[in-house]
Amino acid sequence: MNCILNFVIYYFMLLSCLAISMNSSDLNFKIVGGAPCPIEISKFAVFLNRDRNLKFCGGSLITFKMVLTAAHCVVDLQRSPESITVVAGAQSPASLHIQKRRGKRISIHREYKKKDNIIDVAVIEVDESFNKSATVDLVKLPKSRIYEIWKKCPDSIVMGWGRQEEYNPKNPNSAYEKKPRDPNLQCVTLQLLPPLDCNKYVTKGNYYILCAWYKPGGKDSCLGDSGGPMICDGTQIGIVSDGFGCALRQKAGFYTRVDVVIDFIGSVLNVEGRSINNGVNNIRSISIFHLLICIIILSKTLVVIEIR
Repeated sequence: MNCILNFVIYYFMLLSCLAISMNSSDLNFKIVGGAPCPIEISKFAVFLNRDRNLKFCGGSLITFKMVLTAAHCVVDLQRSPESITVVAGAQSPASLHIQKRRGKRISIHREYKKKDNIIDVAVIEVDESFNKSATVDLVKLPKSRIYEIWKKCPDSIVMGWGRQEEYNPKNPNSAYEKKPRDPNLQCVTLQLLPPLDCNKYVTKGNYYILCAWYKPGGKDSCLGDSGGPMICDGTQIGIVSDGFGCALRQKAGFYTRVDVVIDFIGSVLNVEGRSINNGVNNIRSISIFHLLICIIILSKTLVVIEIR
């Protein structure tokens, strides 16, 4: 009888430990052209609201209290972060898992220059943690510099709720959208340019910038997408920053490189850049720790049971 009881106790304790340590596997989708994002790859995407619930920028959850976005989205709001509402879980208008939080603090890279939009990165701390759900989770960040990133990520996915039509600032006829906007979060696949090609479009600060395009035109990020994520194989490599118009032929858009500002992000989170493990990685590291604790507890429990 004691043997059976010991086995039952051990079995359920082991199940409890495994439940702590298990997590969902990474999903890697490639979406061709602009289309609604699958929820499986966009749980970290958020948008920023201000004044009559108008979306003005995007962002991504790097912790459940921290949002990565573009500095130019929030540089004028540093003294009033509470005026920003961060909305998560809203990939589709019909989502039942929408969560809203107020901004509490805004941190901007100390070398950000508003006049030329260099090092365009900021982190918003919200007043209350978001809750992990079926539509809300964390993005993974690079742990260090990614060399020859354009070779490792020739195609990348950009997400946003912004404008969905071509825009040419020199053409007054493209100053507004002629078609109704799809209210769902959109994904588009763009190609990264090598540095030498990127230099044709960026005169300074290109160490911090990725250039991406769809060469024939018709695909791009646009107005309202600023601050949103650029993703490669489930990891955020860029932040929507700037560009000339939208979706124009042979015109590249500009994205802040996440891998070269990882130390800034780490300083805001109060950890070293190389120690940043979020998303699935963070869950795994915590889970392994808990699993080890469980094993120790189990071993001691079994010893106690045997002695008794």
